[in-house]
Amino acid sequence: MKKIVCGLIGIIGIGAAVVTLFFAWILQPVSVKTVPPNSIVVAKGQTINGIARQLEDDHIVHSQYSLRLLLFLKDPHAVLQTGTYDLSPSMRPQEIITLLLDGPQDMWITLPEGWRREEMAQRLSSQLGTKYFDPAQFLSLTKNDEGMLFPDTYLFPKSATAQYVVDTMESNFKKRYQKLIIQNGAPLQFTQNEVLTLASIVNREGTNASDMRMIAGVLINRLNKGMALQTDASIQYALGYDPVQKTWWQQPTAKDLSIDSPFNTYIHKGLPPSPICDPGEDAIAAVLAPTQSDYLFYIADHQGVVHFAKTLEEHDALIQKYLK
Repeated sequence: MKKIVCGLIGIIGIGAAVVTLFFAWILQPVSVKTVPPNSIVVAKGQTINGIARQLEDDHIVHSQYSLRLLLFLKDPHAVLQTGTYDLSPSMRPQEIITLLLDGPQDMWITLPEGWRREEMAQRLSSQLGTKYFDPAQFLSLTKNDEGMLFPDTYLFPKSATAQYVVDTMESNFKKRYQKLIIQNGAPLQFTQNEVLTLASIVNREGTNASDMRMIAGVLINRLNKGMALQTDASIQYALGYDPVQKTWWQQPTAKDLSIDSPFNTYIHKGLPPSPICDPGEDAIAAVLAPTQSDYLFYIADHQGVVHFAKTLEEHDALIQKYLK
């Protein structure tokens, strides 16, 4: 009996020693030499398992499994933010975990297509904070740049200033716009401002690439015939922010269609003086390469399906059928 007890004690002792050695190993840095930090980018949608695997592949930690274990012991409900982390193989795992839980040096911020500058400023300030980013300065710097703040998902440092954000977005716009010109051809009848102005309306009026190309063709047909565009989106822009509905894009009423504004395309023919939002690739491409047709009218039903008509009579019939 004593031999069995002694044997069990010996096994337990060996097991304890193994566990102790294991934790001593995983708590040590990968490199005993000082190594400058690497910028490790955690992409959107990446899981904790994926991040741990990435850090093992980059030789930042000994083992993805040990990192996951230590992270679980530190915070079982941890959620890691996407962005850039400065990590080094010479950091102890505890340091790495602390940095991961503290959040990245920068962050991914999505600015959707079809948004006004004001909406972008609000999202940027809510995610970047206002220690470095000044939303008022952003609006001042972009006063004449509506349409050229390219909607995209950006990786901005937390210390990004309004000037940095504007420069980054405008640089992205120049590259993407030039690429669209190469792909679709240069506009024959429009200046760049006119392309962006029409694209901004198309972006607000359509919901997919196919509809946008059709809508662009219809609006160009109306311009060529000297007809008023009569788009609700331009009225929405003229109305501005609605504090009751808390939106920049309230549904216009019949009374709103007569407001005195150069953006009122019901009473003013031609294009508005400037874009009403910042259009994305699909909307710009739609204006550069619209779908040719004889349509002069369109409506969107309550499900968002767009219907087209060639005559006012057909248009009125669509309204009776889908909107009454």
